[in-house]
Formats: sequence, structure tokens, C-alpha cells
Amino acid sequence: MIANGRGLVAAIRGACSSAVIHKCEDEKCCLRTDGLCHIVMLKGEALTRKRKICDCLLFIEVSPVLVVLAELKSKTVDASDVAEKLETALEYSRAILDRLGSPDHQVICLVLAKRWAPSSYRVLSKKRVICGGRRFAIVPKRCGDQLLTILKQLRCDLPGTGLARNIHDVEERKIGETRKCLDA
Repeated sequence: MIANGRGLVAAIRGACSSAVIHKCEDEKCCLRTDGLCHIVMLKGEALTRKRKICDCLLFIEVSPVLVVLAELKSKTVDASDVAEKLETALEYSRAILDRLGSPDHQVICLVLAKRWAPSSYRVLSKKRVICGGRRFAIVPKRCGDQLLTILKQLRCDLPGTGLARNIHDVEERKIGETRKCLDA
């Protein structure tokens, strides 16, 4: 059993070694993770080939564990398809953490796209992903954005970064800061 996320990164690396990746990127789109330590990234497609799943599952070793699910889109964004992929990733991330004895976690669902059509952006911003009776907002961002900056915008707390916690799984939360960023 892993208490409070300690040793979680190593445990996930061991349990899911065939899915571990070093960069969260796919077809000309990436989520930059520089500035973060105690993180492990898994390639979604390596976890399951039978179901649709998002591109990257990131586990950040803080207390509680922070799980970032990222779908990377270099072309068009289909809100229903993205939601299905994120729901599958939620199930898998939850199963991984339960199996390792670390059930307490926060979740952020991200979709990064090269370009956002206003209609796609609006639909995705209002869409929710449901897992285990909890509803999670989908946060749209641009390819190449830095995860640390996104977490700061969402007011997440990561020890050693000076960010203050003001997020609870981005559940049913309006992301006004995100909209302002993308409209600029």
C-alpha cells in the first residue's frame, strides 16, 4: 500500500512499465511537463487496445495524488469522442490507483488542440465527464501549453511551486480564466 502518494511514481512505473512514456505528445501536439518532478506519464493506447482512451495519463506525486488526463488533437475536436476517451481514462486511472492502494486523488481532464473552432470550444467547455458518480469538467487548452502554467491557472497546489490549492477535481467549475486565456 502506498500512503499519501509516496512512492507512487515508482509503483506506477513498475506496474505499467510497457505504457510509460517520457513526453506527452501525439501528431504535432504536445503537453509540456517541464518544471514538474515526481511525475509518471502513461500512453493511453498502451493500456487498452479494445476501448477508446485519451492519449496521456499523468500521475503527479503530491498529496492527494493529482491525475491529469490529456487528449491531444492536431485536427478536429469531436466532443462526444473526447468525452468517451476521457471516461475510459478515468476508469483506468482509478483502477491503477486503487490497485496500488492510493485511492485519494484529484483529476483534471484536458483537451489540447492546435486550433479551436468557437463552436467546438463552447460545446467542450460545457461537456462533463462522469465516473464513479462524480462529474468532471473538460478544460480546453492549446497544443504546446505547459502543464505547470495550466495548474497555476486552475489554482492547483503542488508543493515547491508556490501554487495555492483551490481545485477539487475541477468538478462542476466554470473555468473563466481558461476562456480568457484562449480568447486572447
